Amino acid sequence: MSTSHLILWLVVFAVAFPASFRNPTAGALAACYVLVEFLTRIGHPLPVQYFILPDIAVLAVIVAKPERYPCGQYRGMIHQLRCLLTERSWADRFIICSYPFVWLTYGADVSEVARYWALWGWAIAQYLAAGSEALFDQVHRRNADAANSPPPRGSLLVAYPAGGWSG
Repeated sequence: MSTSHLILWLVVFAVAFPASFRNPTAGALAACYVLVEFLTRIGHPLPVQYFILPDIAVLAVIVAKPERYPCGQYRGMIHQLRCLLTERSWADRFIICSYPFVWLTYGADVSEVARYWALWGWAIAQYLAAGSEALFDQVHRRNADAANSPPPRGSLLVAYPAGGWSG
């Protein structure tokens, strides 16, 4: 196993797999990678042209997620297509917008080494985006919980168990 392959596996297990518990996009990316690797290991490697099928599965998971910033009523087809991006989180937008470049890389007339490194870089970027979305969601949720928690017990609350109110 090459160093780059090992790095990709480490990113999948250290970033995408833990993030998949909070972000379905990370889970879909990790599942597609494991599936492609499994097919390669059992002797049925997917040609690069067929990598678009797992990519469509990831896009389907992104579209199926609830909207983060709902647009409301769609005014037409163009508005609905625009809302497809604006309703998503920034990480999902990045992943959606990266796929046309990934697909161009699949069909590009370049050497296999250049294609490998380009796809490797796109995969790392997508895993990090999906993992950071899960991390930021957890941090925001923790900060919101801390803001809504009762104040710490101080000397006034100890002296007056009702919180300073008498009677």
